[in-house]
Amino acid sequence: MRPGGRTERVRAAVMAVAMDELVEHGYDGLNLERVARRADVGRTTVYRRWGSPAGLAAGLLGELARRTVPYVDTGSLEGDLLRYATEMVAAFQDPRIKASFAAVIAASASDPEAAQALRDFHAGQGEVWRRSSARAVERGEIAAALEDVDLTRFIAGYLQWRLFISHEPIDDATARRAVHATLAAAHAGALTSAP
Repeated sequence: MRPGGRTERVRAAVMAVAMDELVEHGYDGLNLERVARRADVGRTTVYRRWGSPAGLAAGLLGELARRTVPYVDTGSLEGDLLRYATEMVAAFQDPRIKASFAAVIAASASDPEAAQALRDFHAGQGEVWRRSSARAVERGEIAAALEDVDLTRFIAGYLQWRLFISHEPIDDATARRAVHATLAAAHAGALTSAP
């Protein structure tokens, strides 16, 4: 697929409309025919490419991955993890991102494709941010046994549980609590093997 080609334009149009639809109607109200109509894309194209609301929700993870904050070494493990956590909180302030992620979680409860897409998304995030653990080991901040541990998984799990399961607000203070709890567990030796 060439950059800017028809396939990419279709994908971008459908993803943008799907996000809007999720904000307006939620996952239960996600309708592929309405998405196709609003995106000015053929109905058969949408069904062929995504197949179902669950397939479309899984496809949205690509959009979310494009918006992910890249790893930047802040000079400390705590600083790295705080950046990760506060950027996640900031991302979820966007109703389109929040609704898209909620849709993927809902779809993953009953659709294997969506569940696999969610696992792959988190694995990709962990792979990027695992560099933080490796550098922390080099600096002597954590034990070598933690080098391959995806610490962001524990932070993301806490924040996403509050946001999507218990429906509690998250903010920078919540992000700091998640980071401090993860670091305390790491230093106590509770996270010595990768999940």
